[in-house]
Amino acid sequence: MANPIAKNTSIMNHDTVKLAFIGAGGVNFGGAEGPWDHASRFETIEGVECVGVADVDVIRASNALATREAGPYPEAWATCQVFADWRQMIEKIRPNAVVVGLQPDKHGQSDPPHDVEVTLARHGIAMLIEKPLGMTHPDKLNEVAQALGKSGSIISVGYMFRYSAAITKMRQVLEDTPGGPCVFLGRYNCAYSTINRVAWWDKRRSGGPIIEQATHFLDLARFICGEVDLDSIQVTTIDAVNPMGQLSAMPKNSTGAEVDSNVPSTAKIPRTTLAQWCFSNGAAGSLAHGLLLHQQRYEADLEVWADGVRCVLTNPYQMCRLGIRRSGIEETDWQDFDDDPYLTEDIAFIKAVRKGSTQLVRSTYADAMKTYRLSWTISDQS
Repeated sequence: MANPIAKNTSIMNHDTVKLAFIGAGGVNFGGAEGPWDHASRFETIEGVECVGVADVDVIRASNALATREAGPYPEAWATCQVFADWRQMIEKIRPNAVVVGLQPDKHGQSDPPHDVEVTLARHGIAMLIEKPLGMTHPDKLNEVAQALGKSGSIISVGYMFRYSAAITKMRQVLEDTPGGPCVFLGRYNCAYSTINRVAWWDKRRSGGPIIEQATHFLDLARFICGEVDLDSIQVTTIDAVNPMGQLSAMPKNSTGAEVDSNVPSTAKIPRTTLAQWCFSNGAAGSLAHGLLLHQQRYEADLEVWADGVRCVLTNPYQMCRLGIRRSGIEETDWQDFDDDPYLTEDIAFIKAVRKGSTQLVRSTYADAMKTYRLSWTISDQS
């Protein structure tokens, strides 16, 4: 996926939006796992002024800012400041909007020090919150959801595939099919050998790969097929102590030991997860997730079956392809998509901030809570 090369002027001639970032890691500023960051999108949107970056690792935040200042849109970062404390940042620069890109265990809580969302809402600040919403039990996280709902804040949650042109096309085809979707099949195989963040391998900190990663496909299951009967979920896993779970290319830490060597066996993330369930309308669904590939490129695809129809989406994270076999036809029609759902998501958020309305937001906090509960239920059985 190529980054935008020109300023997006589709929402210009509006008030400037003062935007700040909490977290200077890959989801906000990019990293080895792919070009899936917000900074390189927001800087291209006319009228967005990036005013602050907060991270406890000030050096990382400073380096992230320096990289953007040396890039093609330095004017978007001309007034940006770096902070070690996000509370100090919002008090000092008072942004209109904030992108929350933190580890799952560092936000999504009601009490300090990780009460990020409720504090932003208290200050009247709009927020784009990267998934997952947190890693606490859904009933506990619901306290945050209730507080945010009462606040009336503009909130978007980062389920960017909802903005994908291929997904939009798929939904249109399925909505025109009598009976709608019957079967959802999600397959997500992660390339693990360069992921050297200890927190990611520790489900006490990351929540595990279903909550932290495969949640995107679970959200699409809901977005395409409807709500899931949580009582119907069945899960099979290969855990880290299973001989089948002994990975040959585990990244190493600075001492040469495997990155999760100091993580208790009960907290190590599962190597594979296979889940199946029934949707509330009677359709069937399944998800196969693995962390089994080497290097950096993931393999992911999904299929949806309906009466006379089969939809297949491959490589959704970059140059994706959608194959559709329609009723009465034996051939599959393939179409390539090179749109940028991350940029579309970020533009929709800025429009929502300017309009003071979540009408264009496709994943509200209340809706994302349903995906979180689904992710948690599967992960809890792992």
